[in-house]
Amino acid sequence: MKKIFIIFILFLAVYMFGSQFQILQEPVEVTMHAGFVNLPEKDRYDINGDLCGMLIVRTGIEDMNIDSPMRHRQINKAGEYWVVLSPGTAYVDLKKVDYATLMVNFRQSINRIESGKVYEMIIDGDGGMSEIPVMITCNQSGVEVLVDGEVVGKTENKMLTVNLKSGEREITVSKEGFASQTIAEDVSLENNSFDFQLVPAMPAAVKITTTPEGATIYIDDLKFGESPKSSFFDAGTYPIRIEKENYETINDQITIIEPETEKNYELVDIRATLTVITYANATVKFNGESYKGGINKLFMQPQTINFKVEQEFCETIEKAYPLKKGENKTFELFPEDISASLTVKTYANATVKINGKSYKGGFASKKFIP
Repeated sequence: MKKIFIIFILFLAVYMFGSQFQILQEPVEVTMHAGFVNLPEKDRYDINGDLCGMLIVRTGIEDMNIDSPMRHRQINKAGEYWVVLSPGTAYVDLKKVDYATLMVNFRQSINRIESGKVYEMIIDGDGGMSEIPVMITCNQSGVEVLVDGEVVGKTENKMLTVNLKSGEREITVSKEGFASQTIAEDVSLENNSFDFQLVPAMPAAVKITTTPEGATIYIDDLKFGESPKSSFFDAGTYPIRIEKENYETINDQITIIEPETEKNYELVDIRATLTVITYANATVKFNGESYKGGINKLFMQPQTINFKVEQEFCETIEKAYPLKKGENKTFELFPEDISASLTVKTYANATVKINGKSYKGGFASKKFIP
C-alpha cells in the first residue's frame, strides 16, 4: 500500500508540474565575463556593499525565475539568464510555471559563490532541447550576425548569445569597414561557442564571367559591370545579382577574398518556343502578327498565349495555353472545311447575282460559307 501511495504521489507531481528541469552542465567557474564587468555598479554590489558573483544559466527555456534568498539581480538575455548573487550563496531554485522547482546545490560543484567570480551552467527541460544557446564572440562590438541568411542580432561588448536549432548552420558576421566572415558549423551542446576575428576590408581583384556573356552584375546592390568583368572590390561576403534578358536572374552570395576572386556563372535560358503545324494556306494569328502556313519555333517569354488558326471556308480554331519556362510546345491544328457547294445552271446569256457578284451563264460547284 505504501509503494502504491509513493507511485501516486510521483504521478501527481508530474501531472501537477508537467515538466522537469534537467541539468546538462553543473555550474563551473569561467573566465571573467565582459557583461559582468560592464554592469552598472549598483547591479554588481549588493545592499551590504559587497562585490557579488554572477551565475550564467544558459538554456532554451523562456520565462524562468532563478531564485535565492541571496539573489541581488536577475537579468534576462536571449538564450541565457545572468543571476547576480551575493558572495557565500550556496544554492538557487530554478522556477517556471508548469515546471517542478529544482534546487541547484552549489556544494556539489563550486561550493559557494565567491566575490567577483563568474560561473556558468546549462539546463534543459525534459522534453529535450529544441534550441541550443550559442555564444558568438568577436573582436568588434556592433557586428551584425546572420544565421542561415537571417539577422539574429548584433554583438554587445563583443559578444552575442542566441538560441539556435541543432544541426548544420551557416553563421556570417559583418561590419562596415571590415571583411565579412562566414563559417558552416554543426551546432550542438558540445559545439556551441564560436569566435570571429574581423580584419579591415581591403580591395581584392575580382573577375566575374557568365555563360553566355553580356549579363549585368550587381554586388551588394552596386552595379559591378557587364560580364566578363574584372575590377576591385572590398574583401567580404556580399549578395550578388546577375541579370540578362531572356535568362533567369541569379541571386546568390559571393565571398571575396584577397588577393583575387574569380567566379563563373551559368545562366539558364527561360524562353519557351511555340510551333504550330497547320495547312499551307492557313494563317496563325498571334500577338497582332499573322503567320501564313504556321509557326516554327518562335521564342518568347513564359506566358499564357492566345492565338487563332484561320483558313477560308474553314471553322476558326482558337487556343489558350500557359506556356511554361523553357517549354518547347508544338500544336498540330488543321481547320475543318465547313463550306457548302452551290451549282446554278441557266441560259448562256443569263446572269446569276449572289452576294454582290454577277456570274454570266451560271456557275458550277462554287463554295460558300453556310
